[in-house]
Amino acid sequence: MAHAKKMRSRFASKSRQAQLKVRLPEALRYSLESEASARGHSMNTEIVRRLSESFLARDQATTVIAKTLLEGLDDDIVDEMVDTVNRQRAEDDLANAMLDDPDYRESLK
Repeated sequence: MAHAKKMRSRFASKSRQAQLKVRLPEALRYSLESEASARGHSMNTEIVRRLSESFLARDQATTVIAKTLLEGLDDDIVDEMVDTVNRQRAEDDLANAMLDDPDYRESLK
């Protein structure tokens, strides 16, 4: 869970950009170039748009599945699931706080 938060914050800054060299099959490059031209923008914009949409679609599918599963569960089960997640988060927060404490780290040596 903490890893996902770090990754999201790392990529949250729009001012940070990476340049990549990518090898594409010629047919795919042509398709991207044609689509970008038809939309009136660069190939870079087309590639970034398509990649972004693929990640959004995955997140949307996960959300739909989660909502569907939750709707089919008894309220007591959902409450227990929420309590379990909250308890685990509290335990993780406590463990992280302990690891951040220099006295605790010293006691582990």
